[in-house]
Amino acid sequence: MTSNNKTYLDRFPAAAGIVGIFSAVALVCESRFPISDDNGLLAAFFFHFLIRAGIFLGLALMLQQMKAGLSAIGLAFVCSCITYFFTKDWKTASSSLYIILYLVSILMGMLPFLLLVIMTGGGLKRDKLSIIIITLFVVQLALDNQSAVMAAQYLLSSSTESSVRTLILRILVAFVGGSTAMIAISELLNFVKTDDFIKKTRLLNLANTPSAFGNAIAFWILKLALFIYCLSLGVYARNLPTYLHSSFIADFRVYFITFTFCSIAGITAFVLAIAWYLRKQMFEHILLYNLSNRIWIWLFSLPFAGFIAWLISLALGNRQETVSERKSSLEDYASGSARTVLIITGICYFLLFINNFRQAGLAGAIVILLSAGLYFLYAIERAGFYILFWLQVLACMIAFYRLLTATEASHISADINNAALLFAFGALGFAYTMLQLPVFHPTLFEYIPAGEEVSDKQDGEDLFADYKLN
Repeated sequence: MTSNNKTYLDRFPAAAGIVGIFSAVALVCESRFPISDDNGLLAAFFFHFLIRAGIFLGLALMLQQMKAGLSAIGLAFVCSCITYFFTKDWKTASSSLYIILYLVSILMGMLPFLLLVIMTGGGLKRDKLSIIIITLFVVQLALDNQSAVMAAQYLLSSSTESSVRTLILRILVAFVGGSTAMIAISELLNFVKTDDFIKKTRLLNLANTPSAFGNAIAFWILKLALFIYCLSLGVYARNLPTYLHSSFIADFRVYFITFTFCSIAGITAFVLAIAWYLRKQMFEHILLYNLSNRIWIWLFSLPFAGFIAWLISLALGNRQETVSERKSSLEDYASGSARTVLIITGICYFLLFINNFRQAGLAGAIVILLSAGLYFLYAIERAGFYILFWLQVLACMIAFYRLLTATEASHISADINNAALLFAFGALGFAYTMLQLPVFHPTLFEYIPAGEEVSDKQDGEDLFADYKLN
């Protein structure tokens, strides 16, 4: 029987509220203690633990596993104490010791999440252990992300460390990161608990019926997280040439490079995971509300208009209460056309073509024509998705290569800023390429059949063969 594996979203608003309150209290109190003295360092570790406590308390509420949540809080406190013990002499630490401290902090941050997974998932299975460890590692790196604050400071021209604006930014980053981590852990538990889990990234569950409020809050937070983490990727990439060449950090160069590479790898993986989750969430949402016009997912994907489009879809949609109704919505959607999306996109590209021709001449116009050609190839052929996706990955790699090969004289130049922006927008680009796949190629997706639709299968037969959209 098909089951709803998104019930945690019904309790997500309250859990996110807990994370927001704990983050605000912790960071406001922490701002009162200067980090330069020992008391400030101790306070920083305590308030860091307080933010984690809010995340575990929120997870306990979402998963309805209070015992596991409280146990994770207890272990998080112990891990914070251990990390503080190793870190309290950081002023006299060597570069090699800094690397050890960094790895210890990652491990200590992962252990409470691992305990939560064990207690709520019924143990660990060897065939899934590698996925669990990698996921927790990525979540830990994303939670410890501070470059998003720096990115927002650049955008808002805020450089005062003690300013109210910076404090608000830190609270926002902590709130979004903690809330996104709760969803990631909830999805990880779905993976751990499902014995017949099939590794299909385009698999839909038509039985998912989250509450409208919880689903909307999750969508808004995840869309915001996508921008925050792509911005932070740009900041990490921008700092890499400085770490490679600046003489004032020569003694700790290995540490900074290790930290930066780990952060970039982890946050890039987190961006892809957010895009994957959002894509399924948007697709299942339009099936739940019988929104057969393909323009809806395209609208949801837009940077800011997507928030408004989601609210409008709730007002205009007709909630489908049964799996058979949602299956019918899926068939109607698949038989439809993306003509409206292509017309609107074509107009946008035409306006960009005119503007670039005026500003940058023929070269700028050719760039727009190539971009439009790739986008329309994506809309027409499945291969276009892979071509566009890997070209954006290639753009990130080129930008990263430029950052790695920057000379000491150029590591603070405008070219490096442009390369960092290219890296950030490349990451955002391949995330949005993933998001819009259901707009043009819904037949690539499969769905889990309801219990009444399942027939007996022969051994070795594909469970989803009869349910693939053609």
